[in-house]
Amino acid sequence: MRAYYTGALKQLVAQRPGMAKTYEARKAAAKREEIAAAKRERVRAAEQAQAERVAKISARRAYAEHARDVFLDGGMDIKVKVTGKYADVLNLSYPLFSDVWTHKMEKEGLREQWRELGFRRVNLTDNYDFNVYYDLK
Repeated sequence: MRAYYTGALKQLVAQRPGMAKTYEARKAAAKREEIAAAKRERVRAAEQAQAERVAKISARRAYAEHARDVFLDGGMDIKVKVTGKYADVLNLSYPLFSDVWTHKMEKEGLREQWRELGFRRVNLTDNYDFNVYYDLK
C-alpha cells in the first residue's frame, strides 16, 4: 500500500514539477515571517522599556524639584540633587544634618518612598564631616 502512495506522489510531482518547489518556498516564507514577527516584538518591547525608563527618570527629577520646594517651605535650605546615568542617586546636603535627621527621615518613611520612586542610593551630607548613605537596592 505504501508503494502505491509513493508511486502516486511521484506521478503527481512528475505532472507538476513546480509543486515541490512551491511547498518549500511557502514553508521558507512562513519561517521568514515568523522570524520577522519575533524581531518586531523584541523591538517593540525594547522601545516600551526605554519609554518606561525615561518616564521613571523624569519622575525622579520632578521629585527632586518638589522636595527642594517642600524643604524651602519648611524653612530648611536642603540642597537636593539627582545624579547617575538613570537619575537614580539622590544627594541631599544641609549644614545641620546629623543622626537626628536620619532617624527622623526613617520614621517618616522617606526611605521607602525613595525606594518606590526608583532611587538606588541616597546620600545625606553636611558637606563637612557628616556623611550617611542609604543603599536602596
